[in-house]
Amino acid sequence: MADLITSLTVEQKGDIVLAPKTAANNPGQIDGAPIVELISGDCTFEQNPDTPLVVTVVAPDTTGTAVFLIRADKNTDPEVVDEIVSQVTIAFSEAGTETIALTMENVRPKVDPTV
Repeated sequence: MADLITSLTVEQKGDIVLAPKTAANNPGQIDGAPIVELISGDCTFEQNPDTPLVVTVVAPDTTGTAVFLIRADKNTDPEVVDEIVSQVTIAFSEAGTETIALTMENVRPKVDPTV
């Protein structure tokens, strides 16, 4: 099971795009739409039948974490179910300043004050 860890602020929502792969890391297929199951935490998700490989996670109004599983049938035979599972952990934080980006500006020659 592959883990995906990501974060959102409480005023955001974000898309998790599923990309099934074969053992040789080539694009793969799944049978039907994936199933999303909330294991713990408080968040919701949206799935559009027109884009079954995109799961939109909607942040709750509070901070915390949520864990859910995405299950898919990798076998295209309708008589056989061969499930693959990915676990997603998402942290939700309050909106606001989290970091300070630094840039170097106004670069100029040094001047020797004794000259």
